[in-house]
Amino acid sequence: MQLTDILPDGLTYRPGFAVVAGLLYEPDSIVDSLDGTQTLTWLNIGAMSPGDILSVTFEAEVDPGRVGTFINRAIVIGTSVIGDESDEDTSPVGVAAPAIHVIKSVAPSPLNPGQNVIFTLTITNTGEVPLDPVEVVDVLSVGLTYQDAANIPPDLMAVGPGARLL
Repeated sequence: MQLTDILPDGLTYRPGFAVVAGLLYEPDSIVDSLDGTQTLTWLNIGAMSPGDILSVTFEAEVDPGRVGTFINRAIVIGTSVIGDESDEDTSPVGVAAPAIHVIKSVAPSPLNPGQNVIFTLTITNTGEVPLDPVEVVDVLSVGLTYQDAANIPPDLMAVGPGARLL
């Protein structure tokens, strides 16, 4: 019985972890294609009697910087006295993605010369993974001067859990 697994672009096979029916068994061939896919082929993973169940496991690593959903495809071919029988299946592999969102608001608006303004930056981790550290850069427009945070009443400052006020 032959098993072929096509890893999509973005995933790479990790040698040394393939197990067939409880025994270490590396693929007989590993082919890297120009489209970024990697084809693993086990030429003979063993004989199967009616009702047998065979388990094959292996590891793949997500390539650096790759996120999204990848579709992994497996094809199995068994040979009998009557001829070949085949089947295939796909499995989506979801890779968590980082994302961040900022909203900047101002109060009061409009302003008069000499009047203080308070900017509020609301930063949200909208991704699926932790972000650490998070850097916030705010460039003030010409005509505005930063007022030291020590002069801002404490009830106007909000620092979330694990955050630092710089």
